[in-house]
Amino acid sequence: MTTPPRVFVRFFIASLLLTLTWGATLGMINLARLTAGWGLGVLPRPSVWAHGYVQVFGFMTLFIMGVAYHVLPRFVGGTLKSARLVPWSFWLQLCGVVAIACAFFHDGAVTRPLWIAGSTSLLAAAAMFCAVVMRTLRAGGPAREAFMPWIAAGASWLVIASSLALTAAATGDVTWHRMLWTAALSGFISCWIFGVGRRILPIFLGCQPRWLHIETGVFILYQIGTAAWVLGAWPGTDSLVLTVVRTAGAVLMMASVAVYTACLGLFTSTSLLLGCAIRSPQSGWEKHVFAAWGWLAVSLILGPGTAIVRAFTGGTELLLVFDVSRHALGFGFAAQMVLGVASRVVPNFTGKPLWSPRARDAAFYLLNASMAIRALEVPIALGLWVQAWNLIALSGPLGVGAMVLFAINVLMTVRRQPSPLVQASVPAQTLRRLVLEK
Repeated sequence: MTTPPRVFVRFFIASLLLTLTWGATLGMINLARLTAGWGLGVLPRPSVWAHGYVQVFGFMTLFIMGVAYHVLPRFVGGTLKSARLVPWSFWLQLCGVVAIACAFFHDGAVTRPLWIAGSTSLLAAAAMFCAVVMRTLRAGGPAREAFMPWIAAGASWLVIASSLALTAAATGDVTWHRMLWTAALSGFISCWIFGVGRRILPIFLGCQPRWLHIETGVFILYQIGTAAWVLGAWPGTDSLVLTVVRTAGAVLMMASVAVYTACLGLFTSTSLLLGCAIRSPQSGWEKHVFAAWGWLAVSLILGPGTAIVRAFTGGTELLLVFDVSRHALGFGFAAQMVLGVASRVVPNFTGKPLWSPRARDAAFYLLNASMAIRALEVPIALGLWVQAWNLIALSGPLGVGAMVLFAINVLMTVRRQPSPLVQASVPAQTLRRLVLEK
């Protein structure tokens, strides 16, 4: 069984609808309730969890699944294996996210059963997705490319994150969310971005990967660091051993990301010049990549970086600083990479040009303005500008505006079939080369 050529469409549509409802929009409302009120009433804590589950397991995961099912066969030069699991993974993932969102949004007697049922559905979907990814990678031939370990690790981290979601639901203990969000963001989503980035950024940006002999070591160190960082967030305890584990994980994560970036050659003069040059009608998305890496650096400094400092100086974790770190990773880095790379590859998927480059650029500025305002939590936490507290509410509408423009751009781009003339006149092998090298 083979997947239809536009299998990614349903994943994209569901992903975008989720972020425009329970995801980014609910996050905007929650932030306004917390910082400015705006007549919205008291912030119900479960709505924060609904926002988190929908953004991570709905928007980000469904989008990654859709991209993966489309590009992996092209990356490895083969076909998608276990394709019969694709529709099952879609419906299980979607229904699981909706069930959990409904559970937390209503916060009543049905909360716990829906939470457990939804988490079980997420775990089943993750297992199916992982099986498809692993089989497709293995069927690609004996050649081992640098992106493959990252992709395989990302799929495995999704299973781990989904297992943590089910653990939180089964125990009713939301402190498991600390491990859950770390596994999902630093494990699943970041590994996928690093893997896909290793495959396409050298082609699209003209990066020149170097020091290829240490790439495997960098990958291993990042996985160890992420695992230690996740274990260090173990709920209900604050032991010296876990502090050491978490600190070691922080050091390994920061070091491995820095070396990965250097090996990729992302900020070399060649990639910067080519990335800023007008080379095709699809150019303009490159700024998303460079800005995303900037927010990745912010996330590492405010998260793992401050954890290292606390290990040697003492003190307690500043929740507002941690919040900026998590959103810098999840929204500034991960979501921005989705916006940027999608605006580059979705036209390749559909055979149509991007509907509106202006909407893409506007979304870029809105997203980064949203993150810049959200970052005001840092000076507030440090007591440097406490009067800025109410201003943080403005971050929400800007972020939602970015997602609305992105959603419209993607949906308008995929709404039509590729040109029949192009499909009929270009051999499949040539099409695959154009998708990968254009």
